[in-house]
Amino acid sequence: MAPLGDLAGTTPWNASGVIKRHERPTLELLEDACTGAADCVMVCPRDVLAMQGRRQKVAIVRPDDCVHCGACVVQCPSDALRFRLGDGRVVEPATVRSTRLNLLGRRAIEVRRE
Repeated sequence: MAPLGDLAGTTPWNASGVIKRHERPTLELLEDACTGAADCVMVCPRDVLAMQGRRQKVAIVRPDDCVHCGACVVQCPSDALRFRLGDGRVVEPATVRSTRLNLLGRRAIEVRRE
């Protein structure tokens, strides 16, 4: 069991200056950039991502369950995941990493994987 804070950021999204309180991001996968490393699948606390297909690439299988913690974005070695805001703006992985952004809106807690 690893603290989610070690995987994602520790700055609440609404205190980061990157995303406004009323903006709700959606997780976006750049399929051509995905290498199938599966780091994102392993760290997602809500099982939003899964390996699929013959080529074993990552797929967003439960988008409505995403809590926007940023763990998958931070851990993806090929920057294939990012967040898109309602107005079309993109929050790039580098921004999530550099601001230690945590889109949960609160400090991270431990997540028990069963």
